[in-house]
Amino acid sequence: MTSALGALVGTAVVLLVPGLLVARLAGLRLSSMGTWALVPALSLGIVFVLAEVTTTLGSHFGVPAFLGLLALLGLFFVVSARRDRLAGRREPQAVSEAIDESGEPEILSRAARGGGNEPGAGDAADTRSASAVRLSYALLVIGIGLGVFTWTHGMHGLGLVPPREDSANHGFFVARIIHTGSVAPSKVVVTDAQGTSKVANYYPLGMHASVAIAAKLSGAHVGRLLDVFAVAFTAVVFPVGMYVLARFLAPLRVLVAGFTALLSPVLTLYAYSAIQSGLLALMVSMAIVPISVVIVTQALIRTGRVRLSKHVARQVIPAALTIVALVTVHTSEIVTVAFLVFVLVLSRTGPSRRGVVSVIGRGALVGGVALLLLAPTIAQVGSGITERSQFDVNSFGKPLSTSRAIVRTITLENPSLTTRDMGRISNALPSVRHNQARFALLAAIGAVILLLRRRRAFVIAWGVVIALTVLAYSSNSTLSRAVTFAWYRQGDRLTMNQAFFVPFFAAVALEAAVVAVRRSLATRDALMTATAMVGAAAMVAVGAQGYSQASAALHFSYGRSETPVTPASESAFTWLRRHAGPRDVVVNEFVDGSSWMYAEAHLSPLFAVRAGDGNIAQVFARLTPDLVERSYLLGNLNRVGTDARVDAAMRRLHARWLYFGESTYFPHFPHTLRLSVLRRNPHLHEVWQRDRIHVFRIDLPANAA
Repeated sequence: MTSALGALVGTAVVLLVPGLLVARLAGLRLSSMGTWALVPALSLGIVFVLAEVTTTLGSHFGVPAFLGLLALLGLFFVVSARRDRLAGRREPQAVSEAIDESGEPEILSRAARGGGNEPGAGDAADTRSASAVRLSYALLVIGIGLGVFTWTHGMHGLGLVPPREDSANHGFFVARIIHTGSVAPSKVVVTDAQGTSKVANYYPLGMHASVAIAAKLSGAHVGRLLDVFAVAFTAVVFPVGMYVLARFLAPLRVLVAGFTALLSPVLTLYAYSAIQSGLLALMVSMAIVPISVVIVTQALIRTGRVRLSKHVARQVIPAALTIVALVTVHTSEIVTVAFLVFVLVLSRTGPSRRGVVSVIGRGALVGGVALLLLAPTIAQVGSGITERSQFDVNSFGKPLSTSRAIVRTITLENPSLTTRDMGRISNALPSVRHNQARFALLAAIGAVILLLRRRRAFVIAWGVVIALTVLAYSSNSTLSRAVTFAWYRQGDRLTMNQAFFVPFFAAVALEAAVVAVRRSLATRDALMTATAMVGAAAMVAVGAQGYSQASAALHFSYGRSETPVTPASESAFTWLRRHAGPRDVVVNEFVDGSSWMYAEAHLSPLFAVRAGDGNIAQVFARLTPDLVERSYLLGNLNRVGTDARVDAAMRRLHARWLYFGESTYFPHFPHTLRLSVLRRNPHLHEVWQRDRIHVFRIDLPANAA
């Protein structure tokens, strides 16, 4: 099985099988699009629960434990199904009962059936017919295909691992989970392959746990699997989730869901600019936000008594597991989901005391189950939130003025770089600003349409996100720091949340255009013709620009400047793996991507992850004697054989090899080492070289100082 095929199979098994078993236990129908949108989130949640339980018990987290989990879930399902049949009851439907066969949320459509209380409901008749449902599914499939093609074409023939330092950190954490069989931060979130110094008290490892199992199942490289996870979640899970969210928000207008899914992959803010920073965990977490909003909102606004029963458990557990997935994949997005659920629940329950009491009771039940599932690690989560709340890359001032921040936000400007941009920078030319103003304008038209229809909740939510983004970009006030800390006070992270709004609002505008065009056509296939015309126009006006920007961003992201790990690097890792001893340490600088050697070839680099992740206060707090010694060794490597302290560190750490890549993560980090100096040292012998990648053998004499 090739590495690529193995990665696909391993990813499919880990993301589908556990979630499907949980979904069936919860009574979800496989014919529902909502079920398929939810399954990956359920898988992430239940696999992390397995990881934290095995870690707490001191047992090994790996493939045997994963297979045991599947067997246990399968047994529970068989027993539950048999009891239902023996009791002669119809299988309760926890989430699927709220979705009819066409995917329309029944909770919302009951009122609509009674009299079409949405303004313009008569116009919506054509766009919720059986043919409209089929068209919406076709648009969804096209959207998924467009997203997958954009990713694969943009990456084709380029880097082997995701770009930037953050991606290398993710790869290292996955490798540590594989090698230690644990998700304990003290074993995983460490600076080196020996696990001697912690990087932080906590790090959300929900994505990493699932990637680790996929790697062991498939034998594929960790970097390849992280790429597959990125594509699977952003190009497949996200459009499907946005489709279901759009059905939930606009139940009478099914084409809105189809157009939402079609437009989701052409927004450059998410996820093509995110991959340039290596924000893999954030990308995965954002992909499950839409379905999480739907499932949690539905769990809270249901009617009936809140009591402990199998039926209520089938409603609560999927919502609780999605919360577990969000918290353990990336904590930022639990704030986003909480805010959106609050807005939607408030818009549906109103000021009714009875409704508020019911929501509070169900919310307490969902939250309680989530806390129970997170019980082994909840203290670590709290510690991590406290630690990260102190992080601010712009603590001495914000880079943008308020007016510039507003323009950047409302025009959907993204910070991604392309080869053309680098050419302009090298020639001292003004930089090109990448935005999608036409996409923003289309979304604004859709928002106005919803306001005219008196559907204000989601529009208000979008406005709040825009306001918070502007604050994060331009203000360092106490208010700004307090309300944006979940996103590390970075506007670039916050603005990506517009991905939950812009495609939907733009789709509302496109659906209104379909209705208008449909009225002017007198053909039998008027709806299909109108949909095709409007969809084609949207792809020309919005999609072409989005694809062009995304493809250029991906091509640059996986090129040599952003990804120092090239085929030559992989060859160097392989060569070292054949020649290095099991205890040998490879002296390196993580700025050249060399920390990937641990994940890709099971080699032990001197440095893998920065302590404190660049936060100066955290760096000093994490400065252990071991890190001091490693840093001294790296900074004084040219004195090997003449410096007793360097030689002693070499011997203690078993430093036998040196890896040097000339390219670094652009544009942040210069080299500490100098190639010309390394070549002049008589104790360093260059034994391998290819395409700007160099490997040295360290020969420390027995009588060295």
